[in-house]
Amino acid sequence: MATALDLITRALLDLKVIEENTAPSAIQASDGLTYLNDLLAGLSNEGLTIYHDTTDSFTPTGAASYTFGTGATWNSERPISVDSAYFTLNNVDYPISILNREQYEEISTKSTTGSVVESIYIDWNYPNATAYIYPLVSTGTVNISSKKQLTQFASTSTSVSFPVGYERMLRLNLAVELMPQYGIQDQLIMTLADKAKKDIKRTNSANNPIKTGLGLPLVSARTYNIYRGY
Repeated sequence: MATALDLITRALLDLKVIEENTAPSAIQASDGLTYLNDLLAGLSNEGLTIYHDTTDSFTPTGAASYTFGTGATWNSERPISVDSAYFTLNNVDYPISILNREQYEEISTKSTTGSVVESIYIDWNYPNATAYIYPLVSTGTVNISSKKQLTQFASTSTSVSFPVGYERMLRLNLAVELMPQYGIQDQLIMTLADKAKKDIKRTNSANNPIKTGLGLPLVSARTYNIYRGY
């Protein structure tokens, strides 16, 4: 488990900006923390660099839409993306189709009520997203599997635990991010950083199932519904 300062120090050593057994200056450490958190934010948007999905569970109240984010109706960190969802009623799980905007708009009667949620559309507003469910349900539990942003470092002394290989990937890619600031271009570090990131993505994607456009595994099948329009 490394602190932010550990990663910043090693990145600066890789770039030969500082010497062995020399600590970064306060400005170097502060700038390094900003670049490190920017790097984590960028990696979060790459999808496969996120090493696990988070499952959030919410109780529908019969409303057509719910805000989704920190302090929202569905109070949880705003996800980067939603990968899958299922509805639980009386200890039975039912798959929920993930719709895009066009598919949701094709539902002719969005006020239809039911006992089981069949589909969900996420409008990616900011700072809170909005989840629209169909049909309208006031029982059971909506379970959403999503990717959340990689944990940021609150300070240079903050320690964050990552899976194997992440510290190396972060150190090398932080060095790449810092290169322009110090007028450095090191092709070897750039190559190693790119490979380290690809290795992480390959590991994370190894067991991901192939899904259809509705967010369902290819083995799943759904019957036509006149209200959904598909």
